Amino acid sequence: YKSIKQAVTLGKSTVSGAILEPGMARQVILLSLPFQPSGAGNGGALVAAIDVGESGLGGFARSVKLGETGYVEVVDQDGVVLVRTQPGRPLSPLEMSDHPERFAQLIAAKQPVTGTCHTCHQSGVRSGQDVLAFVPLNQSPWGVVVRQSESEALAPVRRLRDRFAASGAILLAVALGMTWVTTRDMVVRIRQLRDASRRMAEGDLATPIAVSGGDEIAALSGTFDNMRVRLNESYAEIGRKTRAVEEAKARSEADRLKSQFISAMSHELRTPLTSIKGYSTSLLRDDVEWDKTTTREFLSAIDQKADELTTLIDKLLQMSKIEGGAIKLDKEPVVLSRLVERVLKDDGFRSPKHQLSEELPADFPIFEADVRYLELVLHNLVENAIKYSPDGGHITVSGKFGAKEITFSVQDEGSGIPPEHLGKVFDRFYRVENSLTRRVAGTGLGLSIT
Repeated sequence: YKSIKQAVTLGKSTVSGAILEPGMARQVILLSLPFQPSGAGNGGALVAAIDVGESGLGGFARSVKLGETGYVEVVDQDGVVLVRTQPGRPLSPLEMSDHPERFAQLIAAKQPVTGTCHTCHQSGVRSGQDVLAFVPLNQSPWGVVVRQSESEALAPVRRLRDRFAASGAILLAVALGMTWVTTRDMVVRIRQLRDASRRMAEGDLATPIAVSGGDEIAALSGTFDNMRVRLNESYAEIGRKTRAVEEAKARSEADRLKSQFISAMSHELRTPLTSIKGYSTSLLRDDVEWDKTTTREFLSAIDQKADELTTLIDKLLQMSKIEGGAIKLDKEPVVLSRLVERVLKDDGFRSPKHQLSEELPADFPIFEADVRYLELVLHNLVENAIKYSPDGGHITVSGKFGAKEITFSVQDEGSGIPPEHLGKVFDRFYRVENSLTRRVAGTGLGLSIT
C-alpha cells in the first residue's frame, strides 16, 4: 500500500485513505508506524487496520446531532467518505463524497470553506439547498464536512429576522403615530398662523393670535401676535392723527366755503338790490316828474330784480330743506321735451347772444319725477353754461334713455370744467377757481339739490 511505503521510505508515520480490507470487504484505514532494527538489516513498519465506523472517531461522529436534516461526514484525501452520521444516508464501502475532487484540493491546501450545495445528488424526497461547512484536519489528511438543509439551518435567523421585522413594524407604527400626532399639531398651528396672517392682511388687527407649545412655531406665533398688537396700536394712533387732520381740513374747508358763500351771496344779493335801490330812488325824487312809460319801465325792472331775489332765496331754502331731510318729492308724469323747451325759452330772454337748442329723441319716454326740482336743475345748468361762455355760442340740451335710467346733459362752448374738479361739482357752493370765475359771481352749479 502507498501509505505503508511512504512510512518506510520517509521514516514517519502515515495514515492512509479508505481501503477495503482483503477478504473482508470492510472499509478500513491503515495506520503505519516505521521502525528500524538496532542491528543490521532492512527497516519496516508496524501497520494497524482500523474500522473508522467502529472506532472512537465513529462513535464521536455518530453522537453529533444537527437537527432534523443535519449530518457530519469525514472524508479522506481522495474524497472517500469515512464516517457519516444520521440522518444521512447509509454509508457504502468506498463511497465517494459528492465533491471528491474539490474536497481533495481543500485537504491538500489545508483550506476551510463554507457555502451552499444543491441536494439534487442526494436520495430521498428532500430538495433544495444545503448549508455546507468544510474543515481540513491538521494531524491527518482528512476533512470534516457538516451539512444541513438551508431552511432548517437558517430557521433561527429567519425567526430572528421575523421578530426583528415585527418589532420594526411596531416601532415604525409607533414612530409614524408619533410623527402623525406631532405633524398634525404642527400643521394645525401653521394653518392657524396662516389664517391669522391672512386676517391681518385684510385689516383684522383685533383678533388675538393663539400661542401654544414651546417650540419655534410657538415663538413665531408670539412674534406675530406682538407685531399685531404693535400694528393695532400704530393704526389706532394713525387713525387718531388722521381724524384730527381730517377734522382740521374739514373745518378749514368749511371756513373757506363759508367765506366763499358769503362773498358770492353778497355779490348775488347786491346786484339786484342795487338795481332796486337805484330805480326806487329815482322814482321817489321830488325834483323829477316821470312820465307813465318811464315809471312803468322802472317798476318792471324793480319787479324783475325782486324775482331774482326771490329765486335766490328759494334756492337757499330748498338747500336747507334737503340738508335737513325735510324735502318731499311730488312725482308726476313728465314730458321732457316740453320741460326743456320752457327752460330754454325762459333763459333765452336773458342772453340774446347765445343760441339755445335741444336734441332729444322723438321716442323719448314719459317718466315720473318732481317737475319743480327737475326744472330747477335744468335752469341751474343752462344758467351756468350761459355764465361761463361769455362770448356767446351754442348751448345744447340733449338726453338719452335706457332700461332703468334717463340721462340728460347741457353742453356749451365755454371753458369747461377741468377733469380733476368733476368729482366736486355736486358739493355745495363749489366753484372752480380761475380768472373767469373770479370775474363772474355765483354759488356753484346747484347740483347738490339732486
